[in-house]
Amino acid sequence: MSAQKGPFSDHRGLDVNGIGLTMRWHPAVRFKRGVHMENMEIVFDNQPGEKEIAFLERQLLDFNCSTVQGYSYEHFIIKGVDSPDSIIAGIHGQIGGGWLYIASLWVGEDYRGKGIGKRLLFLAEKEASERNCRGAYLYTYSFQSPRFYEKQGYRIFGELEHFSGEHTKYFMKKPLG
Repeated sequence: MSAQKGPFSDHRGLDVNGIGLTMRWHPAVRFKRGVHMENMEIVFDNQPGEKEIAFLERQLLDFNCSTVQGYSYEHFIIKGVDSPDSIIAGIHGQIGGGWLYIASLWVGEDYRGKGIGKRLLFLAEKEASERNCRGAYLYTYSFQSPRFYEKQGYRIFGELEHFSGEHTKYFMKKPLG
């Protein structure tokens, strides 16, 4: 684990839940009254390990599952192949909470402009509709093709301007059924 110098540089080392998390504490960091933080350090780590990321994601998933009945996401992929090991186009979707999340949609350069992306999106939405999803959502960038999604009935409900410079990150959704 690499630690950064600065306000979090006082290192004491602490094993949290047996996974080797080291937390760093600095007296300038303030917390709510009544929270005893004497043995905890807070660390900024710009190269976290997969084990630590998986631990945090699992903790949040466990909390969500204990709070919301039936909380889960089911992943699926619909793909176009020209041989068993060669994907030329595909869509990765996740269904959960009554919504379809389009995690990724990609079409190989030689196959773009032929309606393949539109067909993959339609098939993913059809699958979601059959599973009683109320809508679909995704994000895309100004340098990708937000217009493509608008033509398929998606509308922008949020955006982050100046994303990686002059680009915009668009959050889009579409009602299904």
